[in-house]
Amino acid sequence: MVQGGVFYGICPGLGEFACDIRTLPGMTQEAMENDLQNFLDFAMSEDPELNAELVFETWVGATEISPEEPVVGALLTASQEVLGSTPRLEAFPGATDAPHFQVTAGIPTVAAFGPGLLPLAHSPNEYLEIASVAKSMRIYALATAQFLGQSPGSSVGLHKGVLRPLPRSVHRRRLRRYVRARY
Repeated sequence: MVQGGVFYGICPGLGEFACDIRTLPGMTQEAMENDLQNFLDFAMSEDPELNAELVFETWVGATEISPEEPVVGALLTASQEVLGSTPRLEAFPGATDAPHFQVTAGIPTVAAFGPGLLPLAHSPNEYLEIASVAKSMRIYALATAQFLGQSPGSSVGLHKGVLRPLPRSVHRRRLRRYVRARY
């Protein structure tokens, strides 16, 4: 985003530029700040009238998850069952809440998995096909059951691809068991 000036054809006394930098695994805030400051220092050395200041408002580091994580395996297995194929594992170019779960809380997190076409996201004619939402719901149900250790034929939970409500105490026990086992 660029802002500055009061009217076209008039040189502004002040200009501002803001951007969103999508980080990759291994990038650090310190290295990013150093690279950008070096660029600004060079630009100011080339133009003595330029006075630039670097301000970092926030930093969100990149995350990645091992394909060996149980949650990844559960999603891939469920996708194979529902779609007849597994999606390709690749980097997701957008911002998600994954860093807050994975980096801050240490919870293995898949950054993005769901219906829709990425090029349509946040665009003027964004839409989802009902069939893709229904398939995603089935994938989530099967993956959740697998992740929590249930088989499709079990009497509690998953029945014909639909999760039945479980008592809260069961959910709490399973979550505590998973947290104790993993961390």
